[in-house]
Amino acid sequence: MRWNLRQRLWKWRICASLAVPPGVLTWIHTWSHGRLGGRIPLTGVGILYLTTTGRRSGKARTTPVLYFRDRDQLLIVASNRGSGKYPDWYWNLQFNPEATIQLGQAQLGVVASEARWEERNRLWALLVAKLPLLEDYQHRTPRQLPVILLRIAPCSASSAERCTSSAIVGHIGY
Repeated sequence: MRWNLRQRLWKWRICASLAVPPGVLTWIHTWSHGRLGGRIPLTGVGILYLTTTGRRSGKARTTPVLYFRDRDQLLIVASNRGSGKYPDWYWNLQFNPEATIQLGQAQLGVVASEARWEERNRLWALLVAKLPLLEDYQHRTPRQLPVILLRIAPCSASSAERCTSSAIVGHIGY
């Protein structure tokens, strides 16, 4: 009974917090220069802003995505809230795994890869423990929800000012 109550609280918190449309959340985050819109209130779950290149249009597309930490990498789940189809950013990352994320005021280049079977099972258990709502999303859809690993890309000379070790340490938690 206690676990069901905990799950219901998580559902309420997440659903109440995500009532803001993603476009509005992105606008608030951009308008505040990264000061607002970085966490879901009452849950401690972080939001990163993932910018991918559209696989057909070639345009930059920014989407708010829940993220989790595991060692030196960030994890995101292509859940699309349990929908039967993958989110557009998932297909964009399949086409071009290089992307940019914004965590607070820091912008970092990342390289995305999908977790393999054994690693996905290990990570899935951790993710569900942190956010039980993911299990509900998995039950809603026949597809297996992919876990995407985001690794910080090596810094280039052109992005050295945006890609400092202090920005990485402050947001990734090394």
